[in-house]
Amino acid sequence: MRLDKRIFLRVFLLLEVIVFLGFYVISPNGLPLLYSKQEDNQNIVHQITVLEKEVAALEKDIDAWNSDPFYKEKIAREQLHMMRPNDEVYVIV
Repeated sequence: MRLDKRIFLRVFLLLEVIVFLGFYVISPNGLPLLYSKQEDNQNIVHQITVLEKEVAALEKDIDAWNSDPFYKEKIAREQLHMMRPNDEVYVIV
């Protein structure tokens, strides 16, 4: 009788492990979900590094804007197409 109980427990444990692994590997909430979350995480980390570089470039522009008076004039002339009152503008087509 004791041997039957031992065999029953071992078979039950084996079935439990098989069912657990089946759900873990095959179900949509198992390994496939884990892999998709890892890919999402990698994409987010990449976006963070890109945005950190962009923030650093913008901070550099802000520092140049606050410290260099010629930078303001350069931006006004190049990006805003402004000129001083007596400047001659040459347009090269």
